[in-house]
Amino acid sequence: MPLQTAARAGDRERPSQEPLLPLQRERGAGAANGTNGRSGLSTVAPGAETHRDRDRHGDGGAQLKKFLREDAGLMKRTLGRMMKACAPGARCLYLVWQYVLANALVGCAFLLYCKIAHKEWILLDLNKRIAELGNWNLQLANLLLLASYSASNYLILRTVLCLACFSFVLYALTSPVGYMLDMLLFNFSMALINGYYAVTHLYRQRYVEFPPEFEQAYRARFREFLSRTDFELLASEGFVRGEVQGVFLKKRGDNVTSLCMLVDGEVEVMGKDGIQVVDVHGANDLLEAPEWMRSGLNPDESRFDVSLRVSSPSVTFLKWPREAVVTLLEEHPQIRPALHAVLGIQTATVWTRMVSSSAVGRTLSGFNAAEGEREPQGGLSTKDGGSASPAAWSGGGTQGRPA
Repeated sequence: MPLQTAARAGDRERPSQEPLLPLQRERGAGAANGTNGRSGLSTVAPGAETHRDRDRHGDGGAQLKKFLREDAGLMKRTLGRMMKACAPGARCLYLVWQYVLANALVGCAFLLYCKIAHKEWILLDLNKRIAELGNWNLQLANLLLLASYSASNYLILRTVLCLACFSFVLYALTSPVGYMLDMLLFNFSMALINGYYAVTHLYRQRYVEFPPEFEQAYRARFREFLSRTDFELLASEGFVRGEVQGVFLKKRGDNVTSLCMLVDGEVEVMGKDGIQVVDVHGANDLLEAPEWMRSGLNPDESRFDVSLRVSSPSVTFLKWPREAVVTLLEEHPQIRPALHAVLGIQTATVWTRMVSSSAVGRTLSGFNAAEGEREPQGGLSTKDGGSASPAAWSGGGTQGRPA
C-alpha cells in the first residue's frame, strides 16, 4: 500500500505531455471569454468589462425597470379594486365616525356649560380623580383649535391656529400653578410661524391694478390660471408697442425673440410662399404661441416658418422679450403651468380655425368644380383669393435651421 501510494503521488508529480493541448484549448477559450478555463474565475483586470457583461447588465437593468413599472401598476390596480370592494364598509365606518364625533362635541359643550354655570362640582362628584377645569384662556385655545381642524380654507386655518397659540401663551402666563415656560415659548413660536404664513397668503391675494392694455390681457387670457399678484410678475417684464399697416412684425426664417399679444388690430399670417394668407390674428391673440409650445417654452433656436404682417391701419400689442420670460419661468415656476395652458389654448384655437376654414374651402371648391370652373389647389381659401392647406403653416419653428 505505501508503495502504491508513492507511485500514484509520483504519477501526479510527473508532468504529462498529452493533456497539455486540451488544457491549453480550455485556457484559450476561457481567456477569450475573460475567465480562467480551469477555475472559472475572471481574469479580466479590475474596472474592465466585457461586451457580454455590459449587454447582460443593460438588459437586466431594463428588465428591472420594466418589472418595477408593471409592479407599481399592479399595486395601484389592486389597491383600487380593494377600495372599491370596501366601499360599503367604508360607508358604515363613516356613519360610526359621525356618531362618535357628534357625541364628543356634545361632551365638549357640556364641559363648557359646567364652566359657564360654575357647576364643576357635577364632574367632581362623578369621579374624585377628575381634575378641575382649566381657566378661560385654555378653553378659548381649545375652541380655536377645534375650529382650525374644521377649516378647509388655508387663510382661515393659519389665522385660527395663530390665535389658538396666543391663547395658550396667555394660559401659560396666567396658570394657577405658575409660569409654564415650555408652553409659553413653544406656543409663542408656533403663533409667529402661523401668523407669518397667514399674512403672506393674504398679501398674495391682494388686488393689483394694471394699465388698460395689461388689464385686458389678464381678463381675456390669464384670469383663469394666474392670480393678480402672479400676473404682476409677468406684466413687469412686458412693454406696450404699436405698428402701422404693412409692417412685417416677423418674417419667415427670423428667430423667435419675443412673445407678443395683440391688444387691438389685425395681423395676417403669411404662408411659406410669402403671398397666401393662411390665418388672421385678432385682439387678445398670442402671435408666437405655436413656436413657444413646440419648443417647450424656450424657443432659443426656433425660427419662424411663417411671416406676420399688420393688415389693419394700426395695431397695439404687448411684447415680452424671450430672455425675460425664460428667466421669469425659472425664478417663479408657479407661472409656467399657467403660461403653458394659455399658449396651448391659443395654439389649439389657431389650428381649429384653420381646419374650419379648410373645410369651407373644400366645399367652395366642390361648387366651383360643379359649375365648370377651375378647382383651386389645396383646401384653405385665403383672404386674397388664393388657397392654402393647413400644412402651409407648420405652427412651429424648426430647431437650428438657417435663415
